[in-house]
Amino acid sequence: MNQISGLDIRQLVEVELIEDENPVVYRSRVENITNSCIVLGAPMEGGRPVPMPPGTKIRVNYYDDNATYTFDSSVIERNMGTLLQISIDRPTSIKRTQRRNFVRINTKLPVSYNIINDEMSEAAIFQQGITLDISGGGIRFQTSVFLPEGTVVELKVDIQGHGQISALGKVIRTISSGEKEKKSYLIGVQFMIIEEKDRDKIIRHIFDKQRELRQRGLL
Repeated sequence: MNQISGLDIRQLVEVELIEDENPVVYRSRVENITNSCIVLGAPMEGGRPVPMPPGTKIRVNYYDDNATYTFDSSVIERNMGTLLQISIDRPTSIKRTQRRNFVRINTKLPVSYNIINDEMSEAAIFQQGITLDISGGGIRFQTSVFLPEGTVVELKVDIQGHGQISALGKVIRTISSGEKEKKSYLIGVQFMIIEEKDRDKIIRHIFDKQRELRQRGLL
């Protein structure tokens, strides 16, 4: 069996060098899967193949509609001819995270939100907040505006390094914080509608933050 969980030929993946002090994520694509190896398009930087000689330790991240996957491997062979490919060991184990159990990570990102109601309005009025944590399934953010549970909001979040995402969500929890003039609210929102490309931006951001924590020995 050549099949690997969640991985298909022509699928896009992320590759990072495990032993680098400050790993960079490179985009690649699966070109072939055999009984002994996975063939990837050689990761590129500045129009040139990234040096990955045989024995180079790498980490591969990829996604499908149901889960995210991560595995460690090493480069077996480089083909720097016409095809520009690398062959890597098939993984002995793969970490799989169900999308219904999205990894949540603490992160501070600018968020704008607009309350959706039945009243027609000529222009959306967006309020500002800051995220406390985020996952592929929702966010928790802090704002000065009270939002009752059940409120539907349009969200725009600037995902560091990956651009802005948009989503429609429902407030599932509101907690007051602070006192009197300094009062604020911690708002938990579950995504109702979000495009998969935007969800993938969130997941890639989470991978980035996890990478930072591993480098600092905190994960």
